[in-house]
Amino acid sequence: GLIMDPQGQKMSKSKGNVVNPIDKVLEYGSDAFRMGIIADEAPGVNRPYDESKLIGARNFCNKLWNIARYTQGVATPGAKPTVESPADHWIISHFNDMFAESQKLMDQNRFGEAYRLLYHFVWDDLADWYLEAAKTAPNGPLMAYLLESVLRVLHPFAPFITETLWQALEWQPDTVLATQEYPALLKASSKAAQEFEQVRVIASEARQIVNSLRASGVTLYYLDSSLISSNAAVIKQLARLKDVVSVDDGTGIFLSETSEKCWLDIDASAASAFVADVSARILKQEAVISGLEKRLSNKAYVSGAPSHVVSETRASLAAAVELLTNLQRERDRFADL
Repeated sequence: GLIMDPQGQKMSKSKGNVVNPIDKVLEYGSDAFRMGIIADEAPGVNRPYDESKLIGARNFCNKLWNIARYTQGVATPGAKPTVESPADHWIISHFNDMFAESQKLMDQNRFGEAYRLLYHFVWDDLADWYLEAAKTAPNGPLMAYLLESVLRVLHPFAPFITETLWQALEWQPDTVLATQEYPALLKASSKAAQEFEQVRVIASEARQIVNSLRASGVTLYYLDSSLISSNAAVIKQLARLKDVVSVDDGTGIFLSETSEKCWLDIDASAASAFVADVSARILKQEAVISGLEKRLSNKAYVSGAPSHVVSETRASLAAAVELLTNLQRERDRFADL
């Protein structure tokens, strides 16, 4: 498909709507430009040029750089990588699945979908979850393996930054990433990977509640759970908690997304104040949505305004509805406490 201008019109010099790729490469870098252009690519489908995709790809390059620098500081190169903790099994399982699917997509020339898989693995699985969990007990050889593997797999999409980071690896002297083979895959236990997934569910809900209520110094209480007791340090790290403590009976906010019995020691009054604040924001958001819907129901506006302005209004309405849904979900979570 073709890259159209931001309003969905075909680019041409006579219209003066051409986006010069050289200017964008100089502004964002060639890797970010390449990934940004294919970020929402689908074979045979025309799509408007979206500069936010280039910004997102540049941010991804920065994220990759930070991941590499951090990993180099804790990695143990040279040693044979072993998969030990539940978090290790989880990340290797996700890497193996991502690698197999991305290779299949690339063989089908579906490069945008392959890039999106890699993006979410690196940003979400590796950075947000595994590297945070590994801070409690870093597996140096495995972290070296993961960094190398990510650079190898990302190289076709971002050859310059991945080659630069590869050259900075002390344990890969005088080698060129472009000549390296794809990584040999490690084996992971699905049972151990599922254990970390359960831990991740607990930590995710706890972190979401703590962030929503802007609470600090929060302790997680749990009742008779071998899962939580054996992963207490990881849960504490991932959810940014003060402590994780076993009790005979718990009070506070009950975590509902896990089958384990656990609570956050947050007073109900804090939740009530939060509900009042969110309820006020919901009223304001409903007024915004009403105004946008009224504008779009005006036939004179829809037919008379420039098409890109109408499209922006529709996008604003969709974003406003999504925000309202999220606010209502947050209100309902704490309303009965």
